Amino acid sequence: MMGHVDIAFNGQIYSYGNHDVDSHRLFEAIGDGVLMTLPVGQYKSSLKADGWRAVFGYGLVLTADEKRAIQANLDKLLERAPPFSQKTTNQKTSYLGQMVSTYGAKAYKFTSGKYKTYFVMTTNCVQLIDDIVGSTGLDILDSHGILTPDAYQAYLEREYQNPNSRMVSQMSLGQQV
Repeated sequence: MMGHVDIAFNGQIYSYGNHDVDSHRLFEAIGDGVLMTLPVGQYKSSLKADGWRAVFGYGLVLTADEKRAIQANLDKLLERAPPFSQKTTNQKTSYLGQMVSTYGAKAYKFTSGKYKTYFVMTTNCVQLIDDIVGSTGLDILDSHGILTPDAYQAYLEREYQNPNSRMVSQMSLGQQV
């Protein structure tokens, strides 16, 4: 498994992925791009309930200008992603459907732009998070080749180990794989 990357900002989790099970194609590698949001506390509750996930979190120090840039980028993304409600039984019983019904997550489906179509090798969760963080002027990843959650986590871990980094905290939750 390659993993998954989310971002927490201002008390909300933002999770981009191929979350609409009715749009899955090519062995789930391609589908409609969906952004899920929920409060951090609810997300942590979901993680504790799902003992199969291992989570590594990193805290990054941001200036007030960088925080404003991230919020503006998130607002811009949501302009292209109207609310998405699950209608079919497949959708309602999927991971996204369960997150919505159990934890109060909100779902948004992109109707235009770069994230309209999710593709596991390029337009994936890592790309969205890197674009959000990149809006601050921070250059986190070299975006040549395939962006994987594993590569992103390795970068974050190296930064956390660097005493001169802006990566100031680390946490883990769940099973270590």
